[in-house]
Amino acid sequence: MRNWICVVLMGTLLTCLTGCTVAANGYVGISVDESGHLVAVLAWCGPAPDGVRLYHERATARRSSTGNPDDVYVDDARYHASTLSGQSASFRLDTPVGGWTVTPKPPSLDPAITYNAYGFTNDSTSSLRHVAFEIDDAAKVDPGQVLIQEWDEKRQQDVDVVISLAAFEQMGQDPRNCP
Repeated sequence: MRNWICVVLMGTLLTCLTGCTVAANGYVGISVDESGHLVAVLAWCGPAPDGVRLYHERATARRSSTGNPDDVYVDDARYHASTLSGQSASFRLDTPVGGWTVTPKPPSLDPAITYNAYGFTNDSTSSLRHVAFEIDDAAKVDPGQVLIQEWDEKRQQDVDVVISLAAFEQMGQDPRNCP
């Protein structure tokens, strides 16, 4: 009987730990337009995202006793898309157009802060892998290039990588990257 209870408890724990993750079906990257303005670039397969959350970690980040991640992160803006067609999209962070709206308003980005852009669906069925960036990262890319992060096995951390827009779209739309 004791073994059965342990099996049930372990199964419940495993379900709780793995069942709360939203499947990623694409990527968010950062680029610039011809005038040097920061642009969020999205590529996906499967369901289109409903929007992009722009956020950063609090300077005095620590989880509350509830472990609530909202105590650690500050929402800077939420960009909402009208119905997206195709498998890629982009918008300027400071003045979104083309069916994109932002709430509460386009943020004034601080050069001292590392921001994260994360694609989401309203029903939390899928997401786009986030990109971390600072304002100065705009100097790393030219129009037609996209900044992303990839896991460096040797360093055991994410590292910045700049790829072409075509390679970014191909990566985001690759069925092997879809749930």
